[in-house]
Amino acid sequence: MECFKILVCGDTSCQITLDALQGLKGEFEIVGLLARETKVNQQCAQYYKIKLYSNVAELPNDIQLAMITSSVINTPPEASAELVEKLLEHGLHVLQEQPVNYEDIIRWMKIARKNHLCYAVGNPLVYLSSLAAFGNCMAMLTKQTKITHIDIDLDIGIVYSIIHLLIDSLPQTRMFTIKSQTSVSNENSIVNGELGGIPFLFRIRSRCSPESGLLFPQLHRLTIGTCNGNLSVTGLAGTIAWEQYMIMPYDNTPFQKSEQYSYSFDSPCTTIRNSKKMNFREFISQEWAEAIKTELSKMREKIFTNRQDAASAQREILCAKNWNLLAQEINTTETTKKVIYRACNPYYLKQAVQQFISEDSRQEITIKDYCETLDKEYLLHCLEKRDQTILQTMLHVFQQNGLFLSNEAEHDTAEILTALKAAPEQVHVILRWLKVLCQRRYLKNADGKYIGTQRISEEQLKSKWDQVTYLWNYRLGSPLTTEYLLNNINSLPELISGQQKATLLLFPEGRTDYANSLYKETLILKYFNYIIAKKVISIGKQKGVFQKSAQQKLNILEIGAGTGATTETVFYHLSQTPYLNCVTYMFTDLSTFFLREAKRQFSANLPISYQLVNIDRSLSKQGIESGSADIIIAVGVLNNAQNTDSTVADLLDTLADNGWLFVVETVTEVLDMLVSQAFMMEHREDVRKDDNTTFLSTRQWRTVFQTAGAKEIVMEYPKDNHPLNLLGQKLFIVKK
Repeated sequence: MECFKILVCGDTSCQITLDALQGLKGEFEIVGLLARETKVNQQCAQYYKIKLYSNVAELPNDIQLAMITSSVINTPPEASAELVEKLLEHGLHVLQEQPVNYEDIIRWMKIARKNHLCYAVGNPLVYLSSLAAFGNCMAMLTKQTKITHIDIDLDIGIVYSIIHLLIDSLPQTRMFTIKSQTSVSNENSIVNGELGGIPFLFRIRSRCSPESGLLFPQLHRLTIGTCNGNLSVTGLAGTIAWEQYMIMPYDNTPFQKSEQYSYSFDSPCTTIRNSKKMNFREFISQEWAEAIKTELSKMREKIFTNRQDAASAQREILCAKNWNLLAQEINTTETTKKVIYRACNPYYLKQAVQQFISEDSRQEITIKDYCETLDKEYLLHCLEKRDQTILQTMLHVFQQNGLFLSNEAEHDTAEILTALKAAPEQVHVILRWLKVLCQRRYLKNADGKYIGTQRISEEQLKSKWDQVTYLWNYRLGSPLTTEYLLNNINSLPELISGQQKATLLLFPEGRTDYANSLYKETLILKYFNYIIAKKVISIGKQKGVFQKSAQQKLNILEIGAGTGATTETVFYHLSQTPYLNCVTYMFTDLSTFFLREAKRQFSANLPISYQLVNIDRSLSKQGIESGSADIIIAVGVLNNAQNTDSTVADLLDTLADNGWLFVVETVTEVLDMLVSQAFMMEHREDVRKDDNTTFLSTRQWRTVFQTAGAKEIVMEYPKDNHPLNLLGQKLFIVKK
C-alpha cells in the first residue's frame, strides 16, 4: 500500500498529533510541520526529524494531505480561513480539526470539489475505542427503551465531538434548541435544551493554564438516561456502566417471592466495559494513535475512491450548526489567569476508603496501587529537580559566607570551615557537601583548593523551592515532610555552627508530627513495613509456632523502633489472624522518649515489652540473651551505628539458628538528608570513615552481612528494575 504523506499544521499543541503519527510509520508518513518559525517549533521539527515550513508556497508537491490541528484553529478566524483556502488552492486535501463554523464547511467543501480534492473536519475523539463503544451501546439502547434525558459534564474542547457522537448514535437529532444558559464563572457554563426532543444538560468547563500549557480536553461523564436506568461513560478511556433503577412494587405483593419483580434482584450497577489501565503516555501512543489512524484511513479511502458522501457531509454541517448555536450562548474564551494543576496520587484516595474495604482486598489494593501509580520518568524528574535545588542551596550557603563568589576565587578546607563557623561535630557534614558539589560540578577541586562555577541568588532559590514543593507534595510525599526540610534549609547557618540542634527541628516542642511524616507517612516505608509484616506471619507458619500444639512462641526483637511505624503495621496484621498470642515482641530504642510514647500508643493487651538499647554496645550485656530472637527488625537504625560490622555481627549472635534479620536502610547519598538529619548523625568508624559517606551502598551491605556470618540474603526490596529504587532505600531480608 502506498505511503500517505502528511503535512501537520499547528504550533506546540500539535505535538500530541505528531507523537501519535510517529507510531503509524509504513502507512502514513509525516513529511513536514507548517508553523511559525519560532525556536520552539524549530526544536519540535528537529526532534521529530521533519522539515519546518512557515509558508504554503514553500511546500513540496508530493504532500497529499494537510492536517490542521486545534492550535491553528485558535488563531483568528480570518487567518484560519486563509490557511485552509491556501492549502486547497495548493492542491492539498485538508483534514481540519474541529470545531469549525458550518458556513466555512460549506464554502471549503465547494472549493475542494471544484479542485477535485477532499475537505473534512477532523474529529479523532469519536474514534476512541471507549467513545465508539459507547456510541454503539447508545444506538442499541434506543431500540430497547425510551431515552428520557442526556446529562454531560465535559471540557469546551470536546463539545463538538460529543455533539457529533450524539448525532451519529441517536435516531432523531434534527431539532436542536437551547432553552437557558447560566455562566457559573468565566470557566464554567451550564446549558439546557433539547436534541431531537430529548432534554439535555451540558456542564461545560473551559480550562487552560498559561504556566503549563493547554490541558488535554476531558470528558468527565456522559450519561444517557432512560425509563429503566442510566448508561454512562467516564473519561475518554473510561468505564462504560449501566446503572439499573430499583423499582419498588406499588401494591402489597411480596416482591422477593414474585417473578413479576425478579428485576429487583438485578445488580444496581453493571460494568459494560472496563477502563484500560494505562498512563497518559500510553493513551497518546496507543488509543489516540489508533483513533487518528482510523480517521486517516477513512480520509484516504475518500481521496483514492473520489467518493463524496452527501449524507456524511450533511451530518457534519448539522453538527457544526449545533455547535455554533451552543457556542453563541457560552463564554468560549479560555481563562488567562494563572491556574495550578497539581498531580494527585490516587493512592491517597484509596487510603481514605480503607475502612470500607474488606481486610484482604484492602492490603492488596494498597501495595498494588502504590506500585502502579508510580511513573518512573515523573519520579526521576522530581528527584533531579529536588537534588539540583538542594545542591544550589548548599552552594548558596557558602556564598552567603563570602565563598565562591567568583570563578577565580580559591578556598581550601580550613578557610571554608572557618568562614562557616562550623562546629567540630558538623565538620563531616561540610566535607560531604564539598564532595557531592564537586561530583555534580558545582565546584572544582584543584590541588586541594575549591573553585565555584556559578552564582546562586536568593530569588532563584525561592523559585526553585516553590517548584520542588509543587512537584513533591501530595504526589510523592506529605506536605509536612517538605515543611520539615524547608525548616532545616532556613536554619542551615545555625545547624552548621551548632547553635541549632537538629533534633529540635525534628521534634519541635516535643511534638512528633514531622517524625511521623518521615517514618509513618512515607510511602516506601509503608511498602517495606507491609512486606515485613506479611513475612513475619509467613515465618511463624513455617516454624509451626502458630499451631495449637506448639510449645514455643515467635520471639521478635525490634531495634531502634522509634515512632513505632513498623511495630504498628506488624501488630495490625497479626491482629487480623488468630496468632496474636503466639508472639512475644520486644520494642527497643535508645531514647526514653520513644519508649514512653510507645507505651502510650500501644494497648496493654498486646504482647509487647519495652527496653532501652544502645546498638553500639553488646546486646547480651544489656540483658538480651544470645540466640533468643527468632526475628530481628531494624528499620533505618543501623546507619546510626558507630561500627556497622560489629553491630550486625552482634545482631546475628542474638538470633536463634535459622533466625531472620530485616534491615531497611538508605543505600545512596540522599541529598535531603545532607541538609537535615545528617546534622544529628555522628562521624562513623567503619568503611564510611574512609569513603566520607553517610550511608553504605547495597554492595557494601551485602559484604557486611557476609562478613558477619549470615547464611544468605534471601530477598532485597525493591527489585533492581523497580522505579522505587530511585528513592535510594532497600529492605534486606537476611537469614542466619
